[in-house]
Amino acid sequence: MTDRFWAKERISGNNHIWTGIDTQTDEVVAMKLAPIEGNSDYDTLNDHVRMEAQVMQTLNGLSDRIVRFIAFYQNSEREYVLVMEKAVCSLQDVLDVHGHLTEFQAQVAIRAILEGLVVCHDHYFVHRDIKPANCFLFAHDFNSLKLGDFGVTAEDNGYSCCGGIKGTKGYMAPEILRKEQYGRPVDLYSTGCLLLTLFDNKPPSALASDFFHKLKHPDPAARPTAAQALQHPWITCIEENASAPFTMKPILHPHAVDGYPEWLLLVPENTKLKPYYFNQQTGVTQWNHPNGMISPTPENERVGSAQSEHHHGESGIEDFIKNKVQPKMHETIESVKPKFQNLVHRVAAFKKWGK
Repeated sequence: MTDRFWAKERISGNNHIWTGIDTQTDEVVAMKLAPIEGNSDYDTLNDHVRMEAQVMQTLNGLSDRIVRFIAFYQNSEREYVLVMEKAVCSLQDVLDVHGHLTEFQAQVAIRAILEGLVVCHDHYFVHRDIKPANCFLFAHDFNSLKLGDFGVTAEDNGYSCCGGIKGTKGYMAPEILRKEQYGRPVDLYSTGCLLLTLFDNKPPSALASDFFHKLKHPDPAARPTAAQALQHPWITCIEENASAPFTMKPILHPHAVDGYPEWLLLVPENTKLKPYYFNQQTGVTQWNHPNGMISPTPENERVGSAQSEHHHGESGIEDFIKNKVQPKMHETIESVKPKFQNLVHRVAAFKKWGK
């Protein structure tokens, strides 16, 4: 078994998750590695990986909405190794690029999450960490979404017997924060939080808002089950196998740059991403303004406007140096001057003492 799977490289941002290869099938896989011996952090990681393996083995093959389990074993390096199918990206990755989803894309994604929760809950598992980073996409279509990362999953016998503050801030149900016993309804509350994240905190329709408020009802007994949520009109109004494609390329809005006809300022639709300049003739991209001094931000570049705050060309550079650079240099010199004078006095005193 240890020779079958080879870890090739770490997945960015995760110290213990690797891209690997199944040497028997040549399938690219995801691998979680957890040292068996080590400090308390590793002990916690061990617990998470073992729980995740248990849940994935139990649910494997029961639904296309659960990340596929491949293997779990101890390797020669004294590590637990959990092997699973590798995703294209996570839902969080998509949000990092686009900022939000369309209503239709969100409907398809939420339906997939609920279908995954039905399987979990039917087998008495409470996920406890439903969030965009734990929803994985296996094609450039939201209909490929699957639930994963079952590291803090707990078993619920149907009588809300779970305890402990587990999950992610901003997605935890109020009964968890109140340190009460809880059960499967916490996953529906988290799904409601996730839904609002997909809309960038603004439900686009009355039907979506109604669905959101039902999921986030403060009373866990008043929330719908995952199966009941699938029957809400906001979900049933879309076709059963509806396709909702997406791209990982950000949507860019081009703007002309005054005085530089060959350049465009490309402003991402997702305002969390930084605009940048693109030269249409050479294909060069850069963060700085074509004059080399002004970084592209909506505040300092009113592109396409005759009343732009910044004037380009030689006179613009001179104004920039006079108004921005020189005052900053003067301020820096004045702040350093007392320290320099003190140093001169100390050197003079040292020389006098040495004589």
